[in-house]
Order: sequence, then structure tokens, then C-alpha cells
Amino acid sequence: MAERVWLITGAGRGLGRAFTQEAVKHGDCVIAGVRKIPEGDDLFKHERVLPVRMDVTDAEQVAEAVKAGAEKFGRIDILINNAGFGLNGALEEITVEELQRLFATDYFGLVQVTRAHDTVKYIDENNHLQSGDPAKAAEAVYRIAVSDRMPKRLALGSACVAGYEEFLRSQLAELESYREMAAATDF
Repeated sequence: MAERVWLITGAGRGLGRAFTQEAVKHGDCVIAGVRKIPEGDDLFKHERVLPVRMDVTDAEQVAEAVKAGAEKFGRIDILINNAGFGLNGALEEITVEELQRLFATDYFGLVQVTRAHDTVKYIDENNHLQSGDPAKAAEAVYRIAVSDRMPKRLALGSACVAGYEEFLRSQLAELESYREMAAATDF
């Protein structure tokens, strides 16, 4: 199979770095979006990795990074919008500035990167309060990204799977509680 070209935001550490390693391990190329290009990290010196300075809240940097990646590799096949962060605390404890920064990065940054290039495939995998093994998560995301079937939602880690199953059970139980009434509204 031909090499794929990945654009990965937040590639400098954690899950983003693990995604980058996994793609390179499989012979793919990566446009590695980072706020600051890591010095002395051999991964970012690899011939299949193009580290690009990209603060996802800066539209000009996003456009320049996507253009540089497309010029070097000719296309972008897979986008992983990984850049982001989470906030912990009660609503009254979080400042408006913190919320604005969160939305600028986690929502508007994701939108900017997605719009910056028509991608063949799209994966939105956030690195918020992620527990577990980033390398295993990256391997799982890689396998799904290159497969013919992509899930609408991807639960990674046993706690996430258990939480998602509980959520689905509660949704089904709610539907069951009024199924007869709801179905009786057919025209």
C-alpha cells in the first residue's frame, strides 16, 4: 500500500507524538504541527516528518503549515486534530479568559485546521485527560484510520469503553421508558 500523508496537530508530545511515531513506523509521512519545534528530538529530524510551527489559534500559521506540508508531500490524506487542552473546575471557578482560550484552541482551532485543507479522511482525537498508553492508542487510531470502516465515535481505553457502554445503556433505558407512546405518534 502507498504511503499516506498525515497532518497531526499537537504533535510535540503525548498522544500527538505517539501518533507521529506510529505513522512513521508504518512508512507514512507526517506534517507534525507543534507550537514550538522540539530541539534534539530525532523523531522531528526524520525524513518522513515535516515539523511545522502551528498554533491552531493562528489562522496564518495554520495556512502556512498546511501549504508547507502539501508542497513537501503533495497532499494530506489523514488529519488528526489533536491540539487542545482541558479545564477542570466548577463553572464559577473558571475565568472567562480561560474559557475563551479553551474555545479558541479546542473548537475554533480545530475548525481552522479542518478548513485549511480538504482532507480525504478526518479523525478528531483529543488529548484531554487521556489515561492509558499513548503508543497503544496511536496504534489503534492508525489501524482505524487506514481501514475501510471508520467509527463515528472512537472509545479508547477500558474506562472510556465502560463509560460509553453505560451511556448507551442509559439512553436505551430512557427510550424504552416511552417507546410505546413515541411509536404511537406515527401518522
